[in-house]
Amino acid sequence: VIVWHMLDQPYWGQLLANQGLGPKPLARHGLCVDDLAERMIEALTQTAFAGRCREMARSLAEEQGVARAVHEIERFLQARSEEHTSELQSHS
Repeated sequence: VIVWHMLDQPYWGQLLANQGLGPKPLARHGLCVDDLAERMIEALTQTAFAGRCREMARSLAEEQGVARAVHEIERFLQARSEEHTSELQSHS
């Protein structure tokens, strides 16, 4: 259950709800126990949420996102290093 506090959190909470991964998000400001309890019951009783979450987990696992991120960061750092070396050589 997403209880958003600020900035982009309502966007991400709504995105998850739109994807069928959980109930609609709640704002912390003005939050009442009845609304929170209602969302918690919805999250626990709507079996479609669990199924969609399992599908999403499988999909994310197949992406190998961490390995790709490490590769891209290393590539960026290598390019920066080459630029810096080139600058130093041009000034000497």
